[in-house]
Amino acid sequence: MKESCLECGAALKTGVSMYKGVKLVCLQCPMCKEKIFTEELSLKAIQKMESARLQPSYRRPILRIGSSVGFTIPKDIAQALELEGKIVSLRPNIIKKKIDVTVV
Repeated sequence: MKESCLECGAALKTGVSMYKGVKLVCLQCPMCKEKIFTEELSLKAIQKMESARLQPSYRRPILRIGSSVGFTIPKDIAQALELEGKIVSLRPNIIKKKIDVTVV
């Protein structure tokens, strides 16, 4: 089903809206230029804005925690990924000296 403009009734087309330097996909009326975000497009826009807010990489010191070691996760990452109370899976790659962390 084609979406229609609430202002003029014309069929909406896919468009782009800029917000704080980030391109967001929206539906746009070719007649009156009204821009509309559906629930799905809004959720994608929020995720894209959250990603743009985060730094491309973070450096953290390794800390001693009892007989183990660990590191802290920056607050902005924890909030964006809603980590509070979650479990993570660690996948070490010894050859590349890399640890992939996945929220489960």
